[in-house]
Amino acid sequence: MKIHDFGLWFHCDYETRWSKTIPEDGTFDIYYDGICIGWFTIDYCLGCFLHKQYVIRLKRDYPPKEPSSQVLVYGFAQFLIGRLLTLEDFDIELRP
Repeated sequence: MKIHDFGLWFHCDYETRWSKTIPEDGTFDIYYDGICIGWFTIDYCLGCFLHKQYVIRLKRDYPPKEPSSQVLVYGFAQFLIGRLLTLEDFDIELRP
């Protein structure tokens, strides 16, 4: 097991870099306990998988990037955050 298998981690794929803090540049994946549960893109869009063991719950309402019908088809939702993501924007919850 690796240290990034536990807790909240961010992975910048293009640099193969793991971080405990939210990267301030580029696109990164969001992991919790070794499971990729979402991603954040350079255009300030947060993507959240809906079928994982853990899910991202936003603390505020953000506009969706796509129509709700796409959420059911593809199993993820995307939200326009409009700025850099912060730890105060979301919680990680065990899926009911």
